[in-house]
Amino acid sequence: ILSFQVDAANRCSRFLFQPDHKVYLIPTDFDLFFEEVWIPSSDANTLHAWIIGSRSSSSSKGLVVQLHGTSGNMTGHWAYLRWMVETGYT
Repeated sequence: ILSFQVDAANRCSRFLFQPDHKVYLIPTDFDLFFEEVWIPSSDANTLHAWIIGSRSSSSSKGLVVQLHGTSGNMTGHWAYLRWMVETGYT
């Protein structure tokens, strides 16, 4: 029974978590500045992130953290919040 449960969990994980390596959109496509950062985690993985800001403003109204979810990658999801960068958020 345990073997079946582990196999079922692995199959479910592959079904739900479908990252890819395709580059969809990057901030420079919209004349936005971005900095790549690498964040170490407690489980020895490294998280890849972007800090995105407008080229026209040096101050920010606040920081927005977006997690891209279980499919794709950050290049396919960040543009949904582009309007926030354009209105002064980082």
